[in-house]
Amino acid sequence: MAIGTIDGLLTKLRPTVLCPTEEDWITIDRKISLPNDYKSFVSQFGAGQIDFFISIMSPLGDLLTANGQLNKTCAELRTKFPEIFDFNLYPEKGGAFQFGSTDNGDPLVWETNEDPDGWTVGIIPSRRNELERFQCGFEEFLVSLLDRRIEPDCFPQDFLDNEHTYH
Repeated sequence: MAIGTIDGLLTKLRPTVLCPTEEDWITIDRKISLPNDYKSFVSQFGAGQIDFFISIMSPLGDLLTANGQLNKTCAELRTKFPEIFDFNLYPEKGGAFQFGSTDNGDPLVWETNEDPDGWTVGIIPSRRNELERFQCGFEEFLVSLLDRRIEPDCFPQDFLDNEHTYH
């Protein structure tokens, strides 16, 4: 899917912030390779919120910090309660890498592999420690969510009732 698809679903309300430039991506790629559809989205829209509910992080902002915090929190819980975790943490093989969150505290993550463009999206519901998996990448997840083709179990029922905004 092209970013234009997302463009048609979101109304930008403010100027974008924390939008990486090509030069920024060179520096970022030295630290970590990220999916190209995410790079395109963040380069165009920056960090922000969809419908005051889903926050998308930028590597120029809190992306790497939040991922570290997620790893720390989940690693501690996984050590205490290994039977309730059904996912690994980045940089483990197939590890969860956070790129966003909901206002309910649900981390939005990629399940990583060798090819960032093959990373799939998951949600770690704040009231459970099981990964809700979606067999699609970042952009397809957002477009499918906003088109109501997917409805995550942990999202409120009225989340998708309005015109979608990004701010």
